[in-house]
Amino acid sequence: MGRKKKFYFASVNDSQEASQQDKNPAPQTSEEPKTEEPKKEFQVFGEDIVLSKIDFIDYQKINNKMLFLQFHLMGQFDEKGEYYIKDDIKKDLIKAQKEIQEEDERGFVAHTTYAKVVFKFEVEITYKEEIAKADLYICEKIDDREIKTIISSFAAPNDVDFRIKVREKYNLVDVATTIRDEEVPNLNIWIYWQNEELLYWRDLYEMGSQFFVIRALAIFEGYGEIGKAIIAEYKNKLNEYEDVLPNRKFSKAKEILDEVINKFGGIEKVDDGKGKLKDLVKEFNKPFYKTEEQKTQIVELNQTKKATVSTAQTTKKATKGQTDSSNNKQGKQKQAQKKEVKTAKPEKKKTLEVSIKNSDKTNKKEDATAATAQKSNNTTKEADKNFSYTSTDETKKEQNKLSAKMADELYDEFEDTEENDIMTDNEDSVEVERDDSLVENLEVEKDMFVEK
Repeated sequence: MGRKKKFYFASVNDSQEASQQDKNPAPQTSEEPKTEEPKKEFQVFGEDIVLSKIDFIDYQKINNKMLFLQFHLMGQFDEKGEYYIKDDIKKDLIKAQKEIQEEDERGFVAHTTYAKVVFKFEVEITYKEEIAKADLYICEKIDDREIKTIISSFAAPNDVDFRIKVREKYNLVDVATTIRDEEVPNLNIWIYWQNEELLYWRDLYEMGSQFFVIRALAIFEGYGEIGKAIIAEYKNKLNEYEDVLPNRKFSKAKEILDEVINKFGGIEKVDDGKGKLKDLVKEFNKPFYKTEEQKTQIVELNQTKKATVSTAQTTKKATKGQTDSSNNKQGKQKQAQKKEVKTAKPEKKKTLEVSIKNSDKTNKKEDATAATAQKSNNTTKEADKNFSYTSTDETKKEQNKLSAKMADELYDEFEDTEENDIMTDNEDSVEVERDDSLVENLEVEKDMFVEK
């Protein structure tokens, strides 16, 4: 049965109004409807701050990824900014042997090292009537902060064997042995991938941090009392790190500035519709978008390589099969020719000559087929040569050049600003040209990413 139609009946007054509207149609406006930015919610890691605008969310995602790479975090951030660890990583963390450092009635503290990364674990034991429960946590450090994430829970009767069971369940030992790669394959891939990603991001993030801090300080000069308060707090914080700033000092300076901004409610709240910080983060985000696009192209090139090699190998096999088949036919033909020569009568000499000519044609065809096979083989080798990414040193150079290229394209409009504008507590440290409250010039070290 078809769907029943709904009928709507208009009153006489409605009909009259509609008729009047037809006679006097409403004036047409040329204004297009305003498109509102889609609403989202994103939690700032470690803060009681929620972002809702896309550009600020993307900015925070970049900060989160740098934390993830720099500190070798075992978890990642979802689309809402919440931190979690995947199940396959949890399984490998549980399997890894952990050397007990501390032990009491409340549980254990243990450590292990794998791929130059030191892991700290805590086991918290709780008792409820006749049941005991042991929760395994991984404790990850980000500067002076520690985040604890539960990766497993275990409950059993509270008897004399419970602590022995906990040791066995979580691989807690008095003296840990070296962890082999095959024991923790997912963890192995995870850490290797982080190291490869860091090649793309580390130097680009350092340059982006230099760009961001200089521009942001100039913007805050024009943001009234809250801007002045942020600058003052930033200078005080910076003085605490005066003697211990790392080599990548601009990344650290940006981290300090982000921390101060979050104290005042977060970057979205501080911008408060003025738009200048929003424009700044859009510029900051661009090279990271470009880098991800470039990596996608590399993946596609790898896929092209595989497809090219596969096609060449298939062609080679097919050509080889044709060659073998032709050789078999040629062999049979030669055997037949020998028999014909032995048994042939004088009047069949012409037939034999025709057979020999056909054999010559077959040989020429086989030579052409063999040449095609050789050409396919050369194509395969050339594809391997052109698309090979197996050399770690070459990969690092290409990745570092990529970071330099991305930053060079997107930050090269800024020229010559002294580093002391950011890194000292000089009263004139943020005195810059700012007709539009933005820094116009910034020198970037264009060759800083290329390995010598």
